[in-house]
Amino acid sequence: MRETEQRRAPHYGKRLLHFFRHGSDPLRIKTILGLSLPPAMFAYALCVGCSTQPDNVLSIPSPANGQPPPPEVVAADTEANGTFIATSSSTQGLWKMKSGIINGTGFPSSLANSTTLLLRGENYEVVSGGVDDKGTCVQDLSATPFRMTIQGVEGSNAGKTILAIFEMPSESTLRVCYDLAGADFPSAFESTAENGYFYTVYTRQP
Repeated sequence: MRETEQRRAPHYGKRLLHFFRHGSDPLRIKTILGLSLPPAMFAYALCVGCSTQPDNVLSIPSPANGQPPPPEVVAADTEANGTFIATSSSTQGLWKMKSGIINGTGFPSSLANSTTLLLRGENYEVVSGGVDDKGTCVQDLSATPFRMTIQGVEGSNAGKTILAIFEMPSESTLRVCYDLAGADFPSAFESTAENGYFYTVYTRQP
């Protein structure tokens, strides 16, 4: 094991333990953290992390009703090298559309500038050109790319299912590619006349 890997082991260990506390399995943890560690380094990092934590750090309390506890929403974080780590709470809040492409054609900038997306829990609200669109948005961070399953409840998309993929290259940028027809999750962040997808870039708002 290289000396540089040993120095970073405590950081990896603490992050691994953080996700163990919320019931994530090891492979899921590596996906969340974006780690590509060899098995020896993965085990070493976990051991180092355990040595710095209380003995009961991995215990998960059982709820009174006997049902497994829901996954806890954890805050966004950064790796030691500055790489942003998207988690289940990263997308929460208000976003403004910066740009968009639909059916391979640029989305009108005047409409993009007036479009906002509010994500709160598993609910969403889009305001575009003064028109509201509300519904549910369930995220799947176990898929690559991350996925959204959107169900329209009120507005222009009421009764529709929209499938999308998303990524966060930074804490302030959200990229989403929608299949507005709801046929399948897009496989890439691109919109063409052939696939008919709607690819958008949002920026976080205060």
